[in-house]
Amino acid sequence: MEFKMNRNGSGAYDGTAYDAMMSAPKPGEIWTFKNGYSEKEVLVIQNHGTVCTTLTLVDEHKGRDCIEIVSKSIKYCIPYMLQYSFNQSFGEFIKKLPDEEFDGVLDAIEDALDLNINRPEVQEVNEAVEVLEAKVKELEDLLAKAKDVCDSGYKEKYQKLVFDLIDRGLMGVVML
Repeated sequence: MEFKMNRNGSGAYDGTAYDAMMSAPKPGEIWTFKNGYSEKEVLVIQNHGTVCTTLTLVDEHKGRDCIEIVSKSIKYCIPYMLQYSFNQSFGEFIKKLPDEEFDGVLDAIEDALDLNINRPEVQEVNEAVEVLEAKVKELEDLLAKAKDVCDSGYKEKYQKLVFDLIDRGLMGVVML
């Protein structure tokens, strides 16, 4: 049995496949999933402990929203058709998607479910950043005005003092 588990789908030795089978499904991995008497391939989106969020991979292209995934063969999934799958029903590890490809799947899910539109915490942060940026700009303007007032006021006073001392003939005494 262990000998068979060390082999990948084509029958070649694959230690990473064995390691993956002996661990819990991770995001970005494709596994077989046993559902009653049938078996299907699923892409793991997130592992929540006892259940995983998955996308079922099918043989047929099911419309314009389908994403092409290369598993044992070319498969397709619909990004808004998320499912929950119990971890004990996972069978054989098939492969791990490259990070760029999995990121594309996550982006497609986000777009399909409009997750990027209705995120109140992100909107609140963006609004707070805008308010803070406006306050920073206001404070920078006030600082610049204060520097101008200080520079011009003290400079004029210093020049007046120096000229007064020169007029009195005390400049040489002050400088010593």
